[in-house]
Amino acid sequence: MTKLTEHNIRYYSMLGTLVGGFASVCMMLGRKDESFNRAQNDIVELRQITAELAKTAASTAQTTVHHGEKIAELRQRIERMEDRR
Repeated sequence: MTKLTEHNIRYYSMLGTLVGGFASVCMMLGRKDESFNRAQNDIVELRQITAELAKTAASTAQTTVHHGEKIAELRQRIERMEDRR
């Protein structure tokens, strides 16, 4: 082979390696972006779940207090009935 042809082969080989490396880096960055976006979406969903759990816990606490008050009221009524005997 001539010196010019060997030079062209080396040049194109090196260029192909660089393009392949660049493509690999781009793919890796794309995967990291996808992972980041997925994690970001999961965080948003977890925030929503946490907010709903807090609302449910508050509602349950209010219901428990209401039930406790109702039971106390019923107990007083029963005690009044027993006192009338």
